[in-house]
Amino acid sequence: MNEVEIDGRLNWLFFPDQCRHCTEPPCLDTAGTPEAIYQDDATGAVIYTANTGSLDSEEIIDSCPYNIPRKGGLGVLSKCDLCLDRVQNGLLPACVQTCPTGTMQFGERDEILTLANERLAVVQKKYAGAKLLDPDDVNVIYLVAHDPLLYHQFAIASADRHDMTRHAALKRMLRPLRRKVSRLKTIQQRGFWA
Repeated sequence: MNEVEIDGRLNWLFFPDQCRHCTEPPCLDTAGTPEAIYQDDATGAVIYTANTGSLDSEEIIDSCPYNIPRKGGLGVLSKCDLCLDRVQNGLLPACVQTCPTGTMQFGERDEILTLANERLAVVQKKYAGAKLLDPDDVNVIYLVAHDPLLYHQFAIASADRHDMTRHAALKRMLRPLRRKVSRLKTIQQRGFWA
């Protein structure tokens, strides 16, 4: 929470400092091993396992444009896992379930984007500068009424935190090819193509 004076009035600006579950996570590309960091296909959740202890933690942390991963005492990296175990059991993530104001939502990406844009239109009537933060790049989307940097230093993706390893750069270049192969496998598995 930051106390900020805006237009002569004191404002309390609250901001959750948690993983945004990037649609194309740089930490996953930097890690280069799904045994340590992987992305759940169904939810988009970026999951860190105990195997992150074998990675260069500083390299992983530096790859995050939101400065989110934290290194624990045993050298294992941790962060929000989108309550994947709860979601896989038909429950809401704990933060959504317990949100006292009901402002947090969870669901299919397209539905959430529609809801976020509808809410943005309402908020912009009172706060013309309101915006969604990096909605094309993340699965956890925030709406803010004021300049994002008034909320948090890493409210929006920091361009200077994208130092990429050669391995990550190669994976990013090959991503379109991997997606096409994945789509072809899905089509073949569903029996649309033999």
